[in-house]
Amino acid sequence: MPETPAEEREREEKPQPPNRKRWLRGAVRSTAARVGAAITLVAALITIGVWLSQILSGSAPGITFTNPPPDAQVPCVYTVTGHGSPPTGQALVLSNQQQGTGSNVDSTLYFAAAKTNPDTWNVVVQLGKDSTPAGTLFTLTTWLVDADWINYLTQVINQRPWWATLGTPPGAKQIQSVTVTRAAGKCPKG
Repeated sequence: MPETPAEEREREEKPQPPNRKRWLRGAVRSTAARVGAAITLVAALITIGVWLSQILSGSAPGITFTNPPPDAQVPCVYTVTGHGSPPTGQALVLSNQQQGTGSNVDSTLYFAAAKTNPDTWNVVVQLGKDSTPAGTLFTLTTWLVDADWINYLTQVINQRPWWATLGTPPGAKQIQSVTVTRAAGKCPKG
């Protein structure tokens, strides 16, 4: 039996069930957009966290060596230079340590406080002693340490700008290292 005009209008006005494929495609797009936004948010939070940790920890990523270059041959007494300056309340120190194995290797860390200017620093180091053979490797490392601690150690305890120890200063943050080779030549007396 044919539909009456009223039945035909009712069928046309009645909502049709959604196309399952179209609905699924829309749901996938919506979910993908939300996941993409969540990933972007997490990446931004990680970036902000790393940036804040560098600021709050007092690290100074701008502190770099200008001299010596890596793998340089340097004399017994040598002036190490660099760019950058420590944050307020911190001091820049440099350690040198002989590398190698065996009973004749001195594993002591020799520290010296850096002299700093607005954007440069320098430290005079002595690499070994007269009996240290040419070709011996040393690692030079910059550290950030509490300025009050360094002042107390160098002015009250040692009364000199350097000290020797088997460990790093309390709370020291390592910045950068470079390996150098001791050149032939005698160390100055003193």
